[in-house]
Amino acid sequence: MKQFKRKPPLVTGDSGLVDGAGRTLLSVYGQGFLGNMTNPKSALFVATIFATAMPASVPPMLLTLAVLTMATLSFSWYCSVALLFASRRVAGTYERSRKWLDRFAGSCYLLFGAHLVANR
Repeated sequence: MKQFKRKPPLVTGDSGLVDGAGRTLLSVYGQGFLGNMTNPKSALFVATIFATAMPASVPPMLLTLAVLTMATLSFSWYCSVALLFASRRVAGTYERSRKWLDRFAGSCYLLFGAHLVANR
């Protein structure tokens, strides 16, 4: 339900940042990295993929390759998203569409939850 009720963030100035003055690229990267690494949803997603895709007894080489593959895919995905949203045009389009995208995502979550309840 939060997807439907969330208010858009306050934005100041031309840069589109609330408190972005004086921040270095390394500090922003560190904050993003820390946020992603401490996000339990990311860890649960990867654990779910491993639990469904890996055999019961996994050779160490296969496990190592799987972890490296997931790390490479994650790094590539997040770098691509960051580069895409670094464009003012894309960021502006997203900001204008954000309310409707949030509502769409919330509706998908509700439908998925209803599907899970209905199939129990």
